[in-house]
Amino acid sequence: MKRKKSAYWAVSCWLGLALLGYGLQPLVTPRRSSDAQRMLQERIIQKSLLIDAENASIVDRQLLLDLFLPEASNFELVPARMIPSRDLSPLRSSAVIDRGLESRLAPGMGVIGAQGIVGQIYQVGNGWSRIQLADDPAFVVPFQDEQDMRGILAGGPGRGVGYPKLRLDPLVLAEGDLLYTDGSGGVFPPSIYIGIVDQSRIPARDSVIRLPAGLDNSQEVLVLTPLDVGGSP
Repeated sequence: MKRKKSAYWAVSCWLGLALLGYGLQPLVTPRRSSDAQRMLQERIIQKSLLIDAENASIVDRQLLLDLFLPEASNFELVPARMIPSRDLSPLRSSAVIDRGLESRLAPGMGVIGAQGIVGQIYQVGNGWSRIQLADDPAFVVPFQDEQDMRGILAGGPGRGVGYPKLRLDPLVLAEGDLLYTDGSGGVFPPSIYIGIVDQSRIPARDSVIRLPAGLDNSQEVLVLTPLDVGGSP
């Protein structure tokens, strides 16, 4: 009798556990299902955002090409994506783009963006190039003001600014004057925006030039490849 009671007790326990598990299944399964659905939705949203970002990049690049093609007729314009990158030296100002040797880029080529001048390539690899930004202390570019007075602008000494390093003509700068590339040197075409006179001082070399905004931000850029370099038509 004891064995029968024990057997009945074991069967009863097994049935109770089975019924309990069956009763809890609707509470567990929907949660797992909702978690899976949530993960699927997140993946769909992430993929959608990536597609939107890629499409936006394509639009930005086309707008840049349309904007600068008339002024850069002596250059091949190579679209690229610029990514901020801290330089090993705290005194330097640089960034990286996603084009390099495979696009026939080379050190010395100029880089421009929607706001104007960006910088100049100084190092190239496969799939990447490093740019010396316009506010780097070693960066120099010939400029002309709105009265066609010319000089040489250098980057720094602070972020986002430059100063007239050398004047080629008698130069008097007034606050609010706009500076542009003069087309000499073969790196930049003429009429690319460089900056605005933020502080006018005497001598003129002590004036402060505010360079294009967001110089080191992620952005679509164009590399200016001279038509006589790299076999361009």
